[in-house]
Amino acid sequence: MVRNLSPIVEHKGKVREGKGFSKAELIAVELTLGRAKSLGLPVDQKRGSSHDENVEALKEFIKGAKDLDIKVSKPKMKTGKTHVGRAYRGRTSAGQKVKGLRKARGLQKVKGSRKVKGNQGIKSSRKN
Repeated sequence: MVRNLSPIVEHKGKVREGKGFSKAELIAVELTLGRAKSLGLPVDQKRGSSHDENVEALKEFIKGAKDLDIKVSKPKMKTGKTHVGRAYRGRTSAGQKVKGLRKARGLQKVKGSRKVKGNQGIKSSRKN
């Protein structure tokens, strides 16, 4: 039994290897799209033509698959957050400038929220 099946496609008289089996070929073998994908068969949904060689290859594959009870597992999905990289703002002159600007902007925000109106709360060292 061939595990890696590839369909044959004819285009302008030339025979080449296709992307996947067409819907018509799957219907001829009484396979659904979902079942074909679960068996690991390539499916080309755009192609509408049907070739006898592909139908025969599918029939042979299905006979072998029923004997061995082949099931293809789904690809594992990554879980969790992906790492988000940062631009290097280290010991370069540009990095130092940006670092200083960020600190200054942060201080302005803090000072703005803590401002007291008028002379309330301001202690001066001067004596009147």
